[in-house]
Amino acid sequence: MGYVPKKSELESLSELEDYIKDAILTEDFSDPIFASLFELTLTAKTSGRHLFNNPIDEPLFYRRHFVRWIEEGMEEKRNMANYLKK
Repeated sequence: MGYVPKKSELESLSELEDYIKDAILTEDFSDPIFASLFELTLTAKTSGRHLFNNPIDEPLFYRRHFVRWIEEGMEEKRNMANYLKK
């Protein structure tokens, strides 16, 4: 069987997901590392180019979690903006 994360790791991932999505919603990019990764990820998504030349070089955490959280956070932000326009 594959790797089974510990409960504390799941809580940490959930907290990190919340932090990322909250930062997107509130436009709080005060963490310079997060801000850089966010910009790189958005640029890669909007340009249609991959951030990593080879999928094998792409970190698993980035592929499985970070990109998805950015996409979901941006979707939540769009939904909130559309709701506020009504």
